[in-house]
Amino acid sequence: CGFSGAFYKIGYRLRLGQIQLAVEKRPFAEFSRPRRSATQGQDVLQYKIQDHRAAVSLNTLTRRLTDNLETEDRARLVELLWDVAYADGRIDKYEEHLIRRIAELLYLPHAAFIRAKHRAAERFGAAPDES
Repeated sequence: CGFSGAFYKIGYRLRLGQIQLAVEKRPFAEFSRPRRSATQGQDVLQYKIQDHRAAVSLNTLTRRLTDNLETEDRARLVELLWDVAYADGRIDKYEEHLIRRIAELLYLPHAAFIRAKHRAAERFGAAPDES
């Protein structure tokens, strides 16, 4: 499986968790809609396959960023990710996990990760946990 394959599996599980979360939040009325035709289903499947092929591996992306950015710039990037996560007023466990993974792949020291989280939380008036 290898190092790269392990991150692919983590990302795949994360995407499945997000899809499951999205389905759980859908109103019941949406589940009672008529099913798609076989042609519509194949169109959706083809779109998803193309979307998957176009997705950029976190490992590839973060490697380029790590090679080209100083620690302060990588910390600022993580802080911007926290801004996006706090934008809806709460941090989802999947958001936190993904940001933590990205910070680790960027070789960002944990103290810088926590400072970035706290600065973003202050801007949004949220109380971050200490992890």
